[in-house]
Amino acid sequence: MFKKRVIYLSTFNKTKNSGIFYRQFINKNNFVEIKEVEMNLKKINFFYYLKLFKKLKKIINKDDIIHSQYGSACGLIGSFFPNKKIITLRGSDIQNNGLIEDFYSFLVNKLTLLYLNKYNFIIVVSKKIKKKLIKNKIKKKIIFLPSPVDQDKFFRISRVEAKKILNLKLSKKYIFFPVINHKIKNKNYNFILNLKNRLKKENIHLLTANNKYNQKKMNLLFNACDCTVLVSNMEGWPNVIKESIFCDTPIVSTNVSDLKLLALKSKYIQICNLDIEEFYNKIQLILKFKRPNNLKKMIYFCKLKYHLDIIKSLYNKI
Repeated sequence: MFKKRVIYLSTFNKTKNSGIFYRQFINKNNFVEIKEVEMNLKKINFFYYLKLFKKLKKIINKDDIIHSQYGSACGLIGSFFPNKKIITLRGSDIQNNGLIEDFYSFLVNKLTLLYLNKYNFIIVVSKKIKKKLIKNKIKKKIIFLPSPVDQDKFFRISRVEAKKILNLKLSKKYIFFPVINHKIKNKNYNFILNLKNRLKKENIHLLTANNKYNQKKMNLLFNACDCTVLVSNMEGWPNVIKESIFCDTPIVSTNVSDLKLLALKSKYIQICNLDIEEFYNKIQLILKFKRPNNLKKMIYFCKLKYHLDIIKSLYNKI
């Protein structure tokens, strides 16, 4: 049976933990033929872009669908082709902290807004991003669809079992900071170090992730810890928060993405300012609660099957 072909334009590096959620979708897709084009858009080299366009002209047929997996320069390159097009906006490509705070992100976001109407569908990973597009009078159809979580990879197991496998002390309380790249300024790692010292005084131990951990170990860490913390200034829809929710591990976070909406629905999602004492108090509050059950029902739209069904429907419509 003939399958539609979709050209995926992305900057996700196959050899690193970049875009794992995207890779999970590709592995489970069986309804279109996907042709991936990985681009290194950090290169400031005219000849690289000239070669890239020549390569794309050879690859892309007139009946192909183009799906740009990010805004910024990735979406810009996709916008030059006359094909039917979809773009996924993931956060930093459309959000910024203002001209003074982050000049580069401000320019990138403005660039993204300029070409969005060239796309037939715009997928946004959060309702916060959708509101921004509507405010900027983007007229094309907008679909709210966060990146998915594979329930076969992230799921609830007993805290005791997870701690035993990880050789953690059963009597101790653990908090998890699951950000892989601590060097990103937005992740506020120095704040986490200060929070770690504050928690240690109360015999609460903070564990951090690193790029060596596979998904199996991440699942164990989410389950072994009593709480997940996130202290970012800005996020699209953080995958680590979804994964924590799928493992029934409560969250204490800054007010990023749509987490405030979830906090209105559940006491197991606590939002606070970037303040050590406020984070400490919210964590202490969470530790008093009994572990929740089936938190993932709040984010049914993050299930991999749901994501596959919506994407399949979009490709058929286009």
